[in-house]
Amino acid sequence: MVRHLFQKRVLGRVFIYLAAAVVILFTLFPIFYCISTATKTAVDAFSIPPKWLWIPTMDNFVNVYHTEGFMMSYLNSFVVAVMTTAFSLAFGIPCGYALARGKGRGTAAMGTYIMITRMLPAMGFAVPYYFIYKKVGLNDTYIGLVLIYLTTQLPFTAWLLNGFCRTVPTEIEEAAMIDGCTVFQTLIRVIVPVIKPGISTASVFAFMHSWNEYFYAKLISGRNTRPVSYAVHKFVNDVGTNWGLLCAASCMVAVPMIIFALISQKSLVRGLMAGAVKG
Repeated sequence: MVRHLFQKRVLGRVFIYLAAAVVILFTLFPIFYCISTATKTAVDAFSIPPKWLWIPTMDNFVNVYHTEGFMMSYLNSFVVAVMTTAFSLAFGIPCGYALARGKGRGTAAMGTYIMITRMLPAMGFAVPYYFIYKKVGLNDTYIGLVLIYLTTQLPFTAWLLNGFCRTVPTEIEEAAMIDGCTVFQTLIRVIVPVIKPGISTASVFAFMHSWNEYFYAKLISGRNTRPVSYAVHKFVNDVGTNWGLLCAASCMVAVPMIIFALISQKSLVRGLMAGAVKG
């Protein structure tokens, strides 16, 4: 009986490990294929059968680097992503705190309205934004892209931080106010240090959203502010697709997000775990 239970437990673990291996392989294979294609010559990339062993080359990355306008688009995306992240946190933290501590129907209605704006499709804002931007001269500007990204990212940041602010005991705030802190000082000195995991989580999502966004980037940006998410399409044209350059450009686009996620990894994991517990 004991032996049967032991064998059953071992088989269960083997099945779990095999299932995990399949999921990991299924997830990582597209990344491996992209990196391998980026480091292969055109002949090796499309050889049949596929070459699993090859001499890596950096020619595709060098060609992408020297492609006209690509690095400028890279810089544009970085500037817009940093600005969007900064503004979404600057406005999202007090907004989330107000939603968490506010009382009455007005606060609940405001929270509902914020989430409704987040759920609306991008196409719903496209035409109004285009004509407004064209009239006030915000097309092809950094601030224009940042403002339009905030319409979708700021509600998410506020709603996410609202959940984290609710976990902070009100007694801590009351003690700070008794010691002479104003509401703003309490928010900065007491609440913000406690909800750092939530702020890290919100910043990662804000950066990734603004870095990867394509629809508004194509609609609002222009020659001076074209982000890298749109510039990648230079390698897809009517003649065909240069898969080596496209994969190399995709790898270069993914690097800042990976670095940003690694820097805030510990806080991000704590934030996601705390969100899961609250959910």
